[in-house]
Amino acid sequence: MSELLIENRHSATTELNQNVYLSLNGSGYREIESGVQATIEEGIVTLTGNVPRFHHAQVALSRVMSVPGVHRIVNKIKVMHSGS
Repeated sequence: MSELLIENRHSATTELNQNVYLSLNGSGYREIESGVQATIEEGIVTLTGNVPRFHHAQVALSRVMSVPGVHRIVNKIKVMHSGS
């Protein structure tokens, strides 16, 4: 019985990982798709990486917030302003 619970928990974690990945890669922004990474542990998503504009960080955060099963987000995305 405990193996089944572990398997179900693993399945839910795998699904959450996939849904977070899809939410970031479906943003329509290349800057988010290539610049933002997510690590997930027990419903807590940590976003890291670099994006050129604050807007990109906001979009990534907003998209991940809408994923069912995400309980908390730690935002460590850095905005790297270009000179232009």
